[in-house]
Amino acid sequence: MFLKEFNTNEKRAFANLIYMLADVDKVIARNEKKLIKEYLNELEIKEENFSKMTYAEVVYNFKQSSDRIKKIAYFELLGLALVDGNYEEQEIDYLDKVANDLGITRAKKIAFANFFYNFKNIHKVSVIKTEGKEINLEAEAEKLF
Repeated sequence: MFLKEFNTNEKRAFANLIYMLADVDKVIARNEKKLIKEYLNELEIKEENFSKMTYAEVVYNFKQSSDRIKKIAYFELLGLALVDGNYEEQEIDYLDKVANDLGITRAKKIAFANFFYNFKNIHKVSVIKTEGKEINLEAEAEKLF
């Protein structure tokens, strides 16, 4: 949703984060694969041109970034973790490590998780109707950053 804000180094680092997350539980569900392809498309990275980085290199790249970019990276990564409906312990541990390394506060992690629980399928829908009111999900997410 917000990945177009990333610079080239941040795009490459985020692509590595999503592959690391997808691999952490050794199971990549079909909807995870689909979302990864959507992310790569938004990042303008072709799968065949993907270049691997170590986790330390990824963190180093994001340490150079603004707090907003770090929050976007964590927010989008959390969306990937939740897309398959299974939030495995290995994914939780990985996300906690990323959050800690990027300086994402506990309060912000909770706010992001609540967003995804309140608005399911966020990566597919930009506007939903709830009790007759239109809610722009992108605008709601924007408030979190």
